[in-house]
Order: sequence, then C-alpha cells, then structure tokens
Amino acid sequence: DHIAFASRASAQVVLGSIRGKFSEDPKIKEKEFEGAIDAVKKVTSFAEGHDVILTVEPINKNDTNFINKTQEALDFLKLINDENVKLLIDTFQTYQEEDISNAIRIAGDILVHVHLVDTNRLVPGKGLIDFKPVLKKLEKIGYNRYLSAEVLPKPDDDTAASEFITN
Repeated sequence: DHIAFASRASAQVVLGSIRGKFSEDPKIKEKEFEGAIDAVKKVTSFAEGHDVILTVEPINKNDTNFINKTQEALDFLKLINDENVKLLIDTFQTYQEEDISNAIRIAGDILVHVHLVDTNRLVPGKGLIDFKPVLKKLEKIGYNRYLSAEVLPKPDDDTAASEFITN
C-alpha cells in the first residue's frame, strides 16, 4: 500500500524506524540481518515496478541497533546492490551518532533526501546544530534533491512551517 501510494504521489518510501531492533544474541542477529537484506531486496523489486525509490535512514542507537551510522547504511546498501535503494540523512538522528558534515561527505551521490531538524526535534536554529556547515557540505557535494522538515509542530503547525521556511 505504501509503495502504491508513493508511486501515485511521486514520493520515496523511507526504511527508517520501522526496522525495529535486532536480538543481542550474535547468531540470531546474523539471521535477522540476512532476513532484512532479503526483505529489502523483495520490496525493492516491487518498488522498481512502481518507479519508487526506497531510502534507508540511519536511526540513533537509542531507537534501534540496526543501521545507526551513515557508513553502516552505505555498507547495507552495498549488500542490497540496487540503484533503487538510496540514503536519507536526518540531522536529528545523525547528530546523536556522528558528525553531520562528515556523514554527508561520505554519503555523496547516494544521498537523495535530508530531514532538517534540530536536536530538540524543533526547526533548525532552535537547538544545538549549526546548520551553516551542513548546508555548505550539501552544496559542496552538489546535492540538489529533497530537503524536508521533520519537526514537532510547536507551538503549532503553521508557526513551525513558517519558522522552518524563514530559518
């Protein structure tokens, strides 16, 4: 259903926190990892038929133990080995795990979507992230794809949207 809707909306489908957590037992974790690769490959085949790009989003270690950093996502994408699966970087998630500018640098042309959100899940400029170097690094790698707000609607939707646009 998500892929069919994304196709009609010319949107991407994000493989983010829906991944859940893997077992801490190494043997079980290895099987779960292999299962994740198989599942993404199956979904990718279906998504390609609908002209939909899938994006893998690294999520911080407090929420999952599977793909927390950009390099882990890139390694996973190599195993998937499909041009239809790309990378999404979320500044809130990335800030908790690694240097955002470095994450953008190593992502390069695999990066197709960026969530701009500050450390408190508010619009850029309301938390601890300095977005000037982030935007400069995006420009430096020639990034010309999606930038979106994934922020809390505080104090309300309209104000958060307006602040995102002006910040």
